[in-house]
Amino acid sequence: RRDLRLRLLRTVGEPKERFAEDALRMLRFFRFLATLGFRAHRKTLAAIDPPLIRHISPERLRDELCRLLLAKSPGSTLSAMHRTGLLEEILPELALGDGVTQGSFHRHDVLRHSLHALDNTLPRLDLRWAALLHDVAKPMTRFEKSGEIHFYGHDVEGEKLTRAILNRLRYSSKFTQKVALLVRWHMFPVHARSTDKALRRFIRKVGKDNVLDLMEIR
Repeated sequence: RRDLRLRLLRTVGEPKERFAEDALRMLRFFRFLATLGFRAHRKTLAAIDPPLIRHISPERLRDELCRLLLAKSPGSTLSAMHRTGLLEEILPELALGDGVTQGSFHRHDVLRHSLHALDNTLPRLDLRWAALLHDVAKPMTRFEKSGEIHFYGHDVEGEKLTRAILNRLRYSSKFTQKVALLVRWHMFPVHARSTDKALRRFIRKVGKDNVLDLMEIR
């Protein structure tokens, strides 16, 4: 009751023992932090042992991530997961964005930019995943020339990584296809001066049902 009053989250008993019994509890711990808005108990946080999560099935990881990503502002929780090393075990491709600078157009590195995008996207699972992964290929496509930073083809490579990640987590092919499409076309070449012909060509390419979702990601 005291912990509830203080909005403090901890395991029952010794945290290392609880996590050793079922490593999914580590991810569930972060999911509760995100969905309930509680603070992490220091001893429980210190007991996070990332390699243990390797023994958990992809389906169980997926189900917890679904709940976590639909929280009001999951970015700070994923950031805390990253500090413990747990994010790198579950989504290593995303964790690679830590420290990858993006040049003068961005305040944040790739990882933090992605977490901010996640927090500012409508709470629908396909949109949240697309926002989280839209720049996932930037670390592997970063190119610097004459003091300018470029990420040529990060949308194309990002689609491939998105499919690999969501397939690994056992998402349905339909869901994976939708998220991968949003990642692939998040840099869509449409602007206020686009001709009707260019707009029709774009809609045929991405599908009419995806246009408004792409605008949300943008």
